[in-house]
Amino acid sequence: MLRKVLTVAVLWWAVIVYNSCCSDLPYFLYDSVIVDVLRSSTVPASDSLSLYIRPQVTEYVSQHVAPVSASFAWQCTQGDSGPKYPIVNFRIITEQDFVTGYPAGSDVTDLFFIRYYAEQSVRYEDVRLTDLPDPDQFLLSIIWTKRRLAPGRSITFRIEVINTIGQRITGTSPSITWE
Repeated sequence: MLRKVLTVAVLWWAVIVYNSCCSDLPYFLYDSVIVDVLRSSTVPASDSLSLYIRPQVTEYVSQHVAPVSASFAWQCTQGDSGPKYPIVNFRIITEQDFVTGYPAGSDVTDLFFIRYYAEQSVRYEDVRLTDLPDPDQFLLSIIWTKRRLAPGRSITFRIEVINTIGQRITGTSPSITWE
């Protein structure tokens, strides 16, 4: 009897490990948002500010594996279907006074644009970030604004992402200066 229980346990473990090793792990979990400035954190006078938004992936997961709610992987490059818990809202908040009407702590999401792939028209489109039809496209994107600070002033932005389970995930940009 003990041998049968042990055999079943080992086989069950083997199935879980097999499912955990990249066979079907289309989603990812993340615990923070990384905000990178494209090119340089000093923005030239004739250029716009471009930020690259990406998740700090902690684990790759599947939706369900038998009675186990999530199957975790150790060394995968999967996650092509996006976050396991879809984004319902996101905000860009300025940490310092930005432009007229946007003091420190303001939501400046409406000042940013994004290029996203519109499946219906089968092409890339540039839209205001607040008009993005699928919030999940915010992750792994490049966003930009033409608004700028006075030369020599610095600013940082905080990114907040809220997912379907109510989790608030944040990240902060490096200090950005305009020439």
